[in-house]
This record gives sequence, structure tokens and C-alpha cells, in this order.
Amino acid sequence: MKSYQSFLLLFQVLMALAAQKKTVPVFTGTEGGSVDINCRYKDSYIYSKQYFCRAPCSNSDVLIETQKADIPVSKDRYSILNTVSTRSVSVTIKNLRLTDSGVYYCGVDQWGSDTLTKVEISVKKGKHEHKNMDNSSQKLPVTIITTHCTALLSSVGGNISLLWCTPDTHLSLWQEEY
Repeated sequence: MKSYQSFLLLFQVLMALAAQKKTVPVFTGTEGGSVDINCRYKDSYIYSKQYFCRAPCSNSDVLIETQKADIPVSKDRYSILNTVSTRSVSVTIKNLRLTDSGVYYCGVDQWGSDTLTKVEISVKKGKHEHKNMDNSSQKLPVTIITTHCTALLSSVGGNISLLWCTPDTHLSLWQEEY
């Protein structure tokens, strides 16, 4: 029994270290422009209410939420859409401000505790449009990795909690630079 507890403790430490190395997607926009954020979710969350909030993501930090699947909602500078066919929620922020830079979460409303996917937004000051010599927009590669974390509480000779994270999505695409 002692070796089993030692194994669980070692497993917990290794999983905590692995969780610290997860990559948070960074979405970049320019002051005055807009940014599109896309978060994927599990099949079981298709018809759950989705929302977007600024950290620390308490009720007062919710910026916008879905009403029904596949129906866009707009509020102030924000819009949100839960697209069932792609199992993703898309959020757009218009008229970006430098103060919009920071940590946000795509949330799935659940009974008990909600599932949150952490994202970061970086708003740059400067030009709204950058053109190449041939007047075409430059496309830059973007890689987005989202993770899903699961916590397990166990009581075997004392309280042991386990946390592990797995990648949900690894999406590579091209983003136009403005």
C-alpha cells in the first residue's frame, strides 16, 4: 500500500510539471482593429452555453455569452458564435484597445464547475495595415494549441489530487498581418 501511495504522489508531481508546460494560444491584433479568437470543445458540450470572460473570470468578468447553438450574438464590441459542426466557439473583439491585452477564457457552462480554456490577447500599437511592395497583405504562420485539463481527487491514506492536461487541438493556419 505504501508503494502505491508513493507511485500516486510521483504521478501527481509529474503531471503537475507537465501541466506547467502547456502552451496558451496568443491572439494578436492592432489597436483600433479586431481580433478573432477560436476555442474548441468536447462533443458533450455542443448545446451547453458558451461564454467569453476576462481573467479571473468571475460572473462580473463575463463579456459575452451564447444564447443558442449556431446563432451569433453581439454585444458592444464583442460577438460570439457556437458552431456545432466544428465543435468550436468563435469570439470577435472589434475596436481593440491597448488595455484589451491580457488573459481571457472561453468558458463552457456546466453544472458544478465550468470548463475554461485559457487564451491570451496581445494588442499592439501602431499601423493598422502593412502592405508588401506589391500591395498585397503579408500572411504569417500561426500555430494554436489548446489544452484541456482534468482534475481527479482521491482519498487513499490521505488526500491526493491529480491534475493532467491533454492537447485538444493543434491548429496551424495563416493569419494576414495588418
